[in-house]
Amino acid sequence: MSEKSSLPLPTQSAPTRPARSLKPRILFLLLTTLLLSPILLHSAKPALELASSTARSLLQQDDAVYDWSALESVQCPVQPEALFPKTMWNMTSEEKEVLTKHYAEAVSFDDNGEPLEDPRWGPFFDFQKWLKTAFPLANSKAKVEYINTLGIIATFEGSDTSLKPLLLMSHYDVVPAPESTYDRWTHGAFSGFNDGKYIWGRGAADDKPLVVSQWEAITKLLSDGFVPRRTIILSHGNDEEEVFARRGQGHIAPFLEERYGKDGLLMVIDEGSGNKDDFFGASFALPAMGEKGYMDIVLTPHSPYLTSLMCAAKHSPSFPKKWSSLLKSEGPKSWPKLAKLLASQSRLDRAMVGTTTAVDVVNGGVKVNALPELVTAKVNFRIDFSESVESTKDHVAKILAKVAKKNGLEFSGFKGKDTKELGGKFVQVELMGQPLEPAPNTPTEGGVWDLFAGTVKAVAPGPNGEERIVTPFASTGNTDCKMYYNLTKNVFRYMGGPSGGSGGVHTVDEHGSIAAQHAIARWVHAIIQNADAYDGEE
Repeated sequence: MSEKSSLPLPTQSAPTRPARSLKPRILFLLLTTLLLSPILLHSAKPALELASSTARSLLQQDDAVYDWSALESVQCPVQPEALFPKTMWNMTSEEKEVLTKHYAEAVSFDDNGEPLEDPRWGPFFDFQKWLKTAFPLANSKAKVEYINTLGIIATFEGSDTSLKPLLLMSHYDVVPAPESTYDRWTHGAFSGFNDGKYIWGRGAADDKPLVVSQWEAITKLLSDGFVPRRTIILSHGNDEEEVFARRGQGHIAPFLEERYGKDGLLMVIDEGSGNKDDFFGASFALPAMGEKGYMDIVLTPHSPYLTSLMCAAKHSPSFPKKWSSLLKSEGPKSWPKLAKLLASQSRLDRAMVGTTTAVDVVNGGVKVNALPELVTAKVNFRIDFSESVESTKDHVAKILAKVAKKNGLEFSGFKGKDTKELGGKFVQVELMGQPLEPAPNTPTEGGVWDLFAGTVKAVAPGPNGEERIVTPFASTGNTDCKMYYNLTKNVFRYMGGPSGGSGGVHTVDEHGSIAAQHAIARWVHAIIQNADAYDGEE
């Protein structure tokens, strides 16, 4: 019997998880998709016109309500001293060759598709076999477990079991590369082509550099005689790119919580942002410590983006004087003028200061000369740090109730009613999939923060050896670490390499910098050692 046929398929259902605290602290990205189903029969107003009106209404601003408890001020975190590991990895040319070879090989796997439906499920097993072949020493030292068939845990047991483990995360699935786009790729979509500067192919930027770097770093340490005192865990999910990911880390995290208990990990480090040598004229490391979001243009103390601006105002010589003035004159509960100024800079900056609303899918009629009888729209919200699923639902329901009343339609908001109960003319809105509630904030003080930030400063100093400022930043994306909030409060989304070292993420011509991948490996090599030596508060 083959390995593939002898193993059970991943289960589709979400595992049972204990309830999470919903305290209104820094809110991470909340991905909530709503299904809007307006049905019009014999209506005087065309359904598509109503759908368009509804979409416009959803995109309009509305008043937001914030809870300001325990958040009266925002300051740039105190910068710890650089924390150098016992050994720094000064890579030889031979070591760089091996790292680059493995990086290119890892990109050659077409790791996507629905496991129960897609024949490309097989490459996940191929990748698992490749990990064993590429890193034999690390695999011989680790306890490797396959959770729900495709999730991977590699545990390097420490000699002191009283110490909380360090968890390093990454995912080995990728978004699809449609065959219809193959002719637009400079190099093959799964070629792993090495042009001397970049590795090309799907996953070359997201997230194979991190997967490979984690295994390279632990292999280097073990080959040099490293024996861990603190347990080290490598955790690789297989469905991070799936919007409602629950098969990979959705099963791994509860498994680890059962093993180590609530708050049982020292720290979780996952994919995320990196280092910038020119953040308003100074060198910064920008670990994402909030995952986000546009509902009302208000910058609040809940936002890690605001903290990064505070640090830039303090340390960056080119920080705009007008922004600095507004940081001082507004607050401590909101910065509306600064928020509007930031929002006017670019669409990305606008997304950083509020909840984004995207009407992504609209479906209507079946024939050009007949009005549609059913119109559906799927709307995606990336919810602001000071908001929640419930406040967003309230916002949507308030808007759609007005739209329905204006057009003489019955409205049903998140009631789960059967369409037969609503008659022939109505607007209905429901949640699609499982929403994410607010996440706890990552602390910016204490021993673990000093450990993390100090290691960054040691491994990645600024140009000419200048100090690199480490500050929380915000991410508009969402990663697998959303599953780990029960296991630790210390969650960092940080790659360890330079920002801008990749391109084409999730699209044609995805590629990643070879030099950046080497920097990521050096970072992982250092944080493993420093976490192992850490004796502070956990």
